[in-house]
Amino acid sequence: MIDLAEYGSKEHRLSPGQVAALKGADAVEVTPLGAGRYKVKAKAEVGSAAFGTGPDTVVVRIRPKVTIGRLLFLLGYAQDKGTWQKEEVEVDEAEDLLPAVARSFTRAIQQRAFAGGLLYGYRPVEDDLMTIRGRVRSDEMRRRHWSGPAIPCEYDEFTVDIAENRLLLAAARRLRALPGIIRPTRMALREIIDELVDVTPLGRGESPPTWTPSAHNARYWTALGLAEMILRGHSYEYGGGAGPTTVRVDGFLVTMWTVFEAFVTKAVRDALLQPPTGRVPGRHVTFQDETHHLDRAGLVKLKPDLICYQQASTGRRVPVAVLDAKYKIEKKADNPDTIYQLLAYCTALGLPAGHVVYAGTSTEVRRTYTLTTGTTITFHPLDLTAELSILRRQINEIASLMAPAPGA
Repeated sequence: MIDLAEYGSKEHRLSPGQVAALKGADAVEVTPLGAGRYKVKAKAEVGSAAFGTGPDTVVVRIRPKVTIGRLLFLLGYAQDKGTWQKEEVEVDEAEDLLPAVARSFTRAIQQRAFAGGLLYGYRPVEDDLMTIRGRVRSDEMRRRHWSGPAIPCEYDEFTVDIAENRLLLAAARRLRALPGIIRPTRMALREIIDELVDVTPLGRGESPPTWTPSAHNARYWTALGLAEMILRGHSYEYGGGAGPTTVRVDGFLVTMWTVFEAFVTKAVRDALLQPPTGRVPGRHVTFQDETHHLDRAGLVKLKPDLICYQQASTGRRVPVAVLDAKYKIEKKADNPDTIYQLLAYCTALGLPAGHVVYAGTSTEVRRTYTLTTGTTITFHPLDLTAELSILRRQINEIASLMAPAPGA
């Protein structure tokens, strides 16, 4: 086991096969030190996984700088299914991410999703029947030159074999196959799989089905969000999928900069649209908006993480604020490249100010740079380790500085 802190490094003795597995997966940086020893440095991912196969398998655990409970909260909010309430998942802060996610998943299913029984829904079915049910498929009858006796029909079946249950089954099966899941959680996963016995498992290489949030499946939302996250971080292969260059990776890994970016943009969006003073009419927020360009020919495309628009009296939407999220660890957040990037956004959008939110500490303060163009670029540190009430206040302050609510 190679145990690393986020972006941390350690020295380890590795076999040539283990080195090849780690380098091939590109999850960590491996630097030779001589005499069979290597420096292994974590990159952007946290979690745990086994790299390679057979005797060359090496297990790597990368612990995030925030607590496991806080990371799960950030993931939940980033999926648009979180709230500012206390974290739902209570875990040992020293616990690994994979068992924590597995325990959260089983609790979300057993205590909420399945509390009212399995979810049923209508699924379209095509079948040949002896009696008419639903709609007769006349096109199929013509194609086959039908002469009976079975009649091709299309109807809606009320069943548990729906997208929501298929997602839960796929995630439960995936978790149960991974190492590092403690026995009580593994037993709970077995019970969930048994409960979903009438649900069709995903086929090999089949993409997870999509689902639409509704009042009907509301009790499934938390579990479904976790299921999607589990399936995104599932076992995978680097290389062509066959041959000596293939590297097998079994585990659960999360890329922290994507978690941070998703959390910041969605939390700031919520604060912009509905600050403490109440919902702001006429406001609209976009993520990764690619409709703006730096040049008049439209060749230099821009892609800010967040743009806030306000509807003018003419009915036209006008940009009022722009933000980029930067999850920085080793470099200063306010480096020249970031300032140039925000200056480009402000120039294209016609804004006097741009904002950057980065993962900082409670000791850091907000910094504003006034450029020779008159544009100001403000860097906002966000302390992810703070109490949720303080973290929410930080988000609200950032939003109010970006685009004050009318009358504020």
